[in-house]
Amino acid sequence: MSSSPLSFINQCGQEKATEVLHHVVDGVCGRESVRFEDCAKSLPATQFGQLKHLLTQLARESANENFNRADLQHRLTDEGVYPAVAESMTECLSVRRNELHQRLIQDSCAISHAHLVDFDWQVKLMMCSDKLGSIRQPVLSLQLDLSRDGQRERQDFELSKEELQRLISSLEAANKAVIQLKS
Repeated sequence: MSSSPLSFINQCGQEKATEVLHHVVDGVCGRESVRFEDCAKSLPATQFGQLKHLLTQLARESANENFNRADLQHRLTDEGVYPAVAESMTECLSVRRNELHQRLIQDSCAISHAHLVDFDWQVKLMMCSDKLGSIRQPVLSLQLDLSRDGQRERQDFELSKEELQRLISSLEAANKAVIQLKS
């Protein structure tokens, strides 16, 4: 059993540790988070800052679809958290997992208020330019119709083969992320 900054939670005691974790989850969910004053009797400010950061990460990770109570409890005890405290923390994260999951989905959706309505594409063969007499390079012309706050807006792009490959890779990664969030 190794000791990590996560083991600082032991200094709070089992009940206070659960309360602190609930406040951290509240913070992740957009409500008032844990404050130093809540732990000032048990932890110095430097330890509190590290602990809050690690608990926030832990809360976000627990919203993952692969959440396993036994693995989490084992991880916590491996990091030096007392077994009784680890059990309370695991219970807290298990109970609030759906709330965390929903909030993280909302945060992801709030990145942009625009959504795709329609698209059109054409492949053109660029034969020459003002600098080169002969290019013979395929170019994709992509038009995206977006809706933002009820108003439609058109975005036009011209992409080379390499730029198109990067766009497809980015869209595939975004699709995978959306699928993970939905499950």
